[in-house]
Amino acid sequence: MNISNLLKIAYDAILRNKTRTLLTILGVVIGIASVITMVSLGQSSTQSINNQVSQMGTNMIMVMRSQQRRGGWPDSAWEQQCRGTNTGLIALHSRNKEI
Repeated sequence: MNISNLLKIAYDAILRNKTRTLLTILGVVIGIASVITMVSLGQSSTQSINNQVSQMGTNMIMVMRSQQRRGGWPDSAWEQQCRGTNTGLIALHSRNKEI
């Protein structure tokens, strides 16, 4: 089969199945629109977070421990040693000399 024959068969199938053709086109358009929407939402949220972090300044960092515990293993010895004191910061600093 040559290409012109294949194109004629495809064109005839499109004309015979108008509803299926319309639904296929609609599906493709909705799919492309949803992908574009998700990508733009991701980029805008990334830009918003970067702007918020840059507004805080370069010399500020906040590290907090979450208070929510739902079972699981008990706190490690490291967490018990560091809770409520500056030993965690001192120990972290002694472990990583780059800080």
